[in-house]
This record gives sequence, structure tokens and C-alpha cells, in this order.
Amino acid sequence: AAVAAAVAGPWVVRRLAADAAYLGASAGANPDAVGPLHQALIYPLALAQQALPPAIWIVILAILVLRRAPTGPGRPWLVPAAILGVGVLLLLPIPKKYPRLLLGLLPFGAVALGLVLADVRPRVQAAFLAMLAASLLLWSFGGARLLGPTEVGLTDLDERCAQRWSTTPSRPGIPWKALIRAADAAGGASYRLGAVAWPSPPCAYQTSHDLGEHLRIRMRRAGSEADVQAGASFDQARGWGPAGPPDVLLHDGPLVCAESPPGADPCGGRRWRQVAQVPWTHPDWQLDLRLSVPAPP
Repeated sequence: AAVAAAVAGPWVVRRLAADAAYLGASAGANPDAVGPLHQALIYPLALAQQALPPAIWIVILAILVLRRAPTGPGRPWLVPAAILGVGVLLLLPIPKKYPRLLLGLLPFGAVALGLVLADVRPRVQAAFLAMLAASLLLWSFGGARLLGPTEVGLTDLDERCAQRWSTTPSRPGIPWKALIRAADAAGGASYRLGAVAWPSPPCAYQTSHDLGEHLRIRMRRAGSEADVQAGASFDQARGWGPAGPPDVLLHDGPLVCAESPPGADPCGGRRWRQVAQVPWTHPDWQLDLRLSVPAPP
């Protein structure tokens, strides 16, 4: 702890000071801000339902109650369990609630569980491990119900969807290559790519950021010089700002210009010409992606 504080402490203090505004805004804008009690329960609820299914926890509690007297000195499982509990308490003040932050604490829970199982009969150990393995296999292939994780109290964890530890891959994926080629062909060597509103995947398809966040990374990896204005669509920024509309505009479906002053018009008072269309269909998400550029006067 002393070494970590000496090495990382100054950086953490500087970042806390620099990001104080962000932390304050997160605390106020967190979609799950439904009261301090719900805020405090997010990580315990995630730990109790996502790290292991509730049915497994019930069995663990039964083992704790019914097991024979410990053969070793004291209750050694209390130490890693206490570390897990203290770690959860340290996470509570963080405004944004991300269940993945619990990952670093789960090994302590595993050690505590192993020490508990060390004091039970071999048959009980074998039965519990078989149940744990069945839960893992069933959940991996989408067949777990009683042995799968639940989401009570976690459905409002972010703006749209309940965050899950893992989901099955989405196949087939969005046609990124075709979209990137069309955008680069429309924009040239260096250009700004924006959207009226970045499409967001439905919860049934994937718990994820909107299309702009993914497209920004995809285009960078593809070697594109495009400036993808992720997080700054017309709707998110409440207008285009001083720089005006982007050079290439991505929209889902036909572009609709509002009859209003240019500052409130997603078309920015310009005429636009559609240059590409990249439709994509999935049982849980349908997109009609189109690219437009300003039309010549």
C-alpha cells in the first residue's frame, strides 16, 4: 500500500483535481441517480447477481450454516472476504457505476470461497463444484435460468440498457469496411464526419456505446484521416457549433431538414446530396446508413 501510494498517489491526486468537474457532472447526470440508497446498492447488487448467480449464493449460505466445525485455526476465509467487502466500499463513492470494476476484487472472493469449501465434506465439495460448472456451461450457451445471473436493481444502470458481464458475439456484424470506404470516398484525405444523431444499438442487440464511438476507432485502425465527431452529434451538442456542419454527414434513413433557423436545423441551412447508402439488417437491429455531402450551390 505504501509503495502504491508513493508511486501512483501524486498522479491520482492530480487527476482527481483535473477531473473534479467531470466527477461532479457524472454524479448529477448519472441516469441511475434515483437516490443515495440505490446508488449505494449498485455494486453489492452486481456482486450478488452477476459474479455468481443467486442460486449459487444460496448454496454457499447453506454450506456456511450446515458445515462441520472448522478444522483449522479460526475462520481464515474472513480475511479475503473482508478485503472484498472493503474494496466494494471503496467503489461506492465513484459516480459512474461500472460492474467491471469489481473484477479486481473477485479473486479475493474466490479465495474466501475456497477456504469455506475446505471445511466441508468431499461429497459436498464435489456437488458444489459440479453445480458451479453446470452454471458456467449453461450460461455460456444461453441455457441457464435458475443457475444464471439476474439483474434486479441493475436495469437502470446506464442510459439505455442493463449492463451484462458478457454477451454472445453479434454475427453478422455491421459492414464497417463498406461504410469506411464510402465515407473516405466522399470526404477525401482529411475531413470531418458527423451525424445528426449517432444510431445506438437496441438493448436486445448489444449493450454498447453508439455507432460514433465504434466508428471513430474503426476508422483510425483502418488508417483513415477522418475526424469522427463521436459524442458531438447535432443532437448531443444541441447544434453544430462554430465550425458548422461536418464535411460528410452520416444519417440513418433519409435526411430531414427542419424549417427553422440554421442554428436549429440539422442541415445547417445547406442543401445536401446523398452519395452512399449502406443498409444492414439484423433480427434485433435494422440500419439504413446513408452518407451525404453539401450540394454545390
